[in-house]
Amino acid sequence: MKITAILNTHGVPDITLDTVDSIRCHMTDRILVVVDGAAWDTFTGIDLPAYKLKGFNHNWYKSPYRNIFLGLLTAATHWSDSDWFCYIEYDCLVGSSLFKKDLEEAEKNGVWCVGNDYRDKQTVDLSLLERIVQGKFEEVVYLLGACIFYHKDFMKVALEKEFFQRFLFYTNNFQKGFFPFYDAWDLTEHAMPTIVKHFGGKIKQLATYNQMTGMWAGNYRRYPIRFRPELTYEEQHFLQASIMHPVKTLDHPIRKYHRAKRSNARITHETK
Repeated sequence: MKITAILNTHGVPDITLDTVDSIRCHMTDRILVVVDGAAWDTFTGIDLPAYKLKGFNHNWYKSPYRNIFLGLLTAATHWSDSDWFCYIEYDCLVGSSLFKKDLEEAEKNGVWCVGNDYRDKQTVDLSLLERIVQGKFEEVVYLLGACIFYHKDFMKVALEKEFFQRFLFYTNNFQKGFFPFYDAWDLTEHAMPTIVKHFGGKIKQLATYNQMTGMWAGNYRRYPIRFRPELTYEEQHFLQASIMHPVKTLDHPIRKYHRAKRSNARITHETK
């Protein structure tokens, strides 16, 4: 299974390096790091073991959706033979390769998009996006944007329709997270899964977290991925997880645990 990872980051090279290391260890060495143009200089002199791309100047609290689309377009063009494309945020962490089993199952079932917190029948306004794709959406849906896998069949259709290029062209003048009529937090959380369904693909939910009750559901032990709050150090839940979010500090106990685990694995491999 060939996987390409597209990691979006800001001015946090230490966390980014740790996340990239976890991706290289458990997911892939095909890694594109898209750096917010406003934070590009913070990566000067950083030995980043990945391809690095200077994104658009964002420097805003809302998701830099144009950098996300730029990263997906660049990665799909450069690694066109990949089976899956994983968009992942810098404050995620990959703890094992167990997620690949779920991707294999998803592919067998014709799934084009895999992630957490799936919600259907959303009421946000994506009318401009409909103009960009020149079609009417039957339904607007949602997936949490922290980590989403896109199958090669979806990316192929998106490239054939020049979706990413058209999107970047029509949003060229939009600054600081602005998108007409859209008032939610992260445009890609609604736009991308909705586009997947619009192009005829299926979506698979791995796990979900209820912000109101604080309760998990689904395969959350393998995929403790939520918007907030930051994950806490709970051995029975998070230390054996495959993909986690958010883990925002380098000295977080979960990051320290997995960093030591990767280091021990390398030592064991080198001594064999």
